[in-house]
Amino acid sequence: MVRRLFLFSGLIFLFGSLWWTSHVQQIGAGVAIFLFGMLSMDEGFRAFTGGTLERLLSVSTNRLWKSVSFGVLSTTLVQSSSLISVITISFLSSGLLQLSQGIGIILGANIGTTTGAWLVAAVGLKVKISAYAMPMLMVGIVLVMQSHKSLKGIGHILTGLGFLFLGIYFMKEGFDAFRSAIDLTRFAVEGWQGLLLFTFFGLLATVIMQSSHATLVLIITALASNQITYDNAIALAIGANIGTTVTAVIGAIGSNAAGRQLAAAHLVFNGITALVALIFIQQLIQSVEFLSALFGIGATDYTLKLSLFHTIFNVLGVALILPFVHKLAALLRRIISDDRRQQLTLPVHRKDMRNEEVQTQFLSKSVMAHPDTGVKAILSETGRLWDNAIAVIAYSLYLNRSDIESEQKIALAVISVDANAEKTDVEELYSRYIRPLNAAIFEAANQLPKPLSEAQAETIFKIKLACRDLMNAVKDTKHLQKNVHKFNQHENVEIRKQYRNIRKQLATVLNRLQQIMVIPEEEEALVAFAEVQQALQKQDILSNGELDQLIARGKIPRTLISSLMNDSQYCLDIGQRLIQMAQTLYWCSSGNERSAAESLILENDEVA
Repeated sequence: MVRRLFLFSGLIFLFGSLWWTSHVQQIGAGVAIFLFGMLSMDEGFRAFTGGTLERLLSVSTNRLWKSVSFGVLSTTLVQSSSLISVITISFLSSGLLQLSQGIGIILGANIGTTTGAWLVAAVGLKVKISAYAMPMLMVGIVLVMQSHKSLKGIGHILTGLGFLFLGIYFMKEGFDAFRSAIDLTRFAVEGWQGLLLFTFFGLLATVIMQSSHATLVLIITALASNQITYDNAIALAIGANIGTTVTAVIGAIGSNAAGRQLAAAHLVFNGITALVALIFIQQLIQSVEFLSALFGIGATDYTLKLSLFHTIFNVLGVALILPFVHKLAALLRRIISDDRRQQLTLPVHRKDMRNEEVQTQFLSKSVMAHPDTGVKAILSETGRLWDNAIAVIAYSLYLNRSDIESEQKIALAVISVDANAEKTDVEELYSRYIRPLNAAIFEAANQLPKPLSEAQAETIFKIKLACRDLMNAVKDTKHLQKNVHKFNQHENVEIRKQYRNIRKQLATVLNRLQQIMVIPEEEEALVAFAEVQQALQKQDILSNGELDQLIARGKIPRTLISSLMNDSQYCLDIGQRLIQMAQTLYWCSSGNERSAAESLILENDEVA
């Protein structure tokens, strides 16, 4: 609703201004071409987000100073803080970045945006850049029409640069021509009134155009044509910074907690920066004058002075916020919490009075906009599904999740099941905690933007197979549950022993798999998976001959032979499917291309 209101207001203002004079049309066309160029550049850099940018982000944010540096460098490179913000939110939402790291990137991105102002002021207005625009557009369009993803991406970047240069040219020419028709400096407002008024105008322009970079270019070209005063241009630049915050807040409406937290951090940073700039405006202007003289910037070169001011007050804002990033992140996590998180996992004990279906945590729209972050989010959501499935299977065996934390607890827990114990409704738990997540994972997998890389497509295929195994494991547990409850206290000693063994086998498998999932060494995990698989096979009473011996010695009633045989098979199938799921999660999460099935082909003498 808010977006539509701003859009409607902007369109009314646009159509009204176009009727005023043809010079306004030329300026408006320049802004439109510039914005289209930014969109084209965004599209071009997205072609490379499937690898380079994401890998660089994952290894460059383990320290706060690295996060800030990455924000500066990446925004300088792509000239779009919005693209960096979207990718940062995506990584936050998929659980691959901490909030403090994301805040660091946003701080750096604010410094990175100042490079655009320097480029326009130092080069764009002093060189006939329109001469470079046409070759870029021609070469870019040819590359855009190619089928190869990288060539197409380079083509979008070149056409974007061409349109940026062309837009700057049209804006400059429009303001130069506009000056002969009307002198906007007559409307200049001095003092605090002008500072606040033009700060608001800068904010409004950024909200309407959804780009502080475009607003800055418009301000610089107007200043170069003497259509606005230097003091008013400074106020407009401050307002443009605040406007990016409004845009971020509007964009965060409806997003998950991570997105809202990052938008709030953006609001705090830009709000404090703008407030400090407004309060100490005279001191900042004096700093600009001092540094301008030091760097050899002319006394009347107001466009470069504006760029210097923009840099100083953004760097000052980062310096003020940087020492408190971790405290700010902790505060935002408390204030803007994820209410759904407590609904995602079953409680440790079987008692659960909630009735709502589980909701997804990682599969937000911004995350699913990119293949890399989408695949990782699906993998994270599959981990939630795995966690819930472990709980459901444990409950169906009349065990709590806390019972499978160690072999000692398992041994004590499987001794008995109270004959009057309330039966766990596996179907109800399946409907609430398993099926909704599984459906969401499959829907998200099918909605991933194409094309996927070969590795990404293989990962998604493995996840789908593993989810199917997990679904069948839970359903098999439902069939097994009835006899586990019935025969765990049976009068026949061997029947009682065998059903306790079934519970113990599955509980042990769950326990071992949870331990393996956190093993950092892949070769050790490979051996551990094989050990669990072999132990499960050895304990199968049909394969190891134990069932035949019990029948031969008459240890079990004839009427229960089929039940025990079938339930033993259920136990084996459930265990194998759980192992397959755990292998898929482990290898996909580690990024290793090794097939999960490889952990089943070790020779017996390789397993200690």
